Amino acid sequence: MIPPIDFLGLEPLIIERLKATVPAARAVLAAEDLADVQERSQVAPALHVIYGGYRVLEATDTGRAATTEQTWIVVAVVKGAGQRGDAPAALRASAAALVSPVLSALMGWRPADRMRPLKLANGPRPVFSGGFAYFPLTFTATVPVQVEKQ
Repeated sequence: MIPPIDFLGLEPLIIERLKATVPAARAVLAAEDLADVQERSQVAPALHVIYGGYRVLEATDTGRAATTEQTWIVVAVVKGAGQRGDAPAALRASAAALVSPVLSALMGWRPADRMRPLKLANGPRPVFSGGFAYFPLTFTATVPVQVEKQ
């Protein structure tokens, strides 16, 4: 029997890859790392890796195997130089040092055997708040799921 893929195992793989390939990021953080962080004291420039859910692409008639598409969002976070932050254009320019390497690292990357390469997907708009800018990049990953008979 082929060993199953860890359904939520992509997060540490994505974090590890980004740490290795995006030197401009002072930190690469999972959602739980951010739970108690106040915006003004957060590390920037940084990358936040967030699980965005899944959808079933197909499932077998027995219900014991399926192909899912997971959504993972990598948020590039930058801080403006001024007290109230820079204008959106300046923040976008500083975010380029994060965004371009993230795209290079994850687009077409195959994180595990039996998985297809990650694909860039539609994402939400950037957010500008408190002198920080948040640029979300959304990726989808096809993850096969199979369970043993009981």
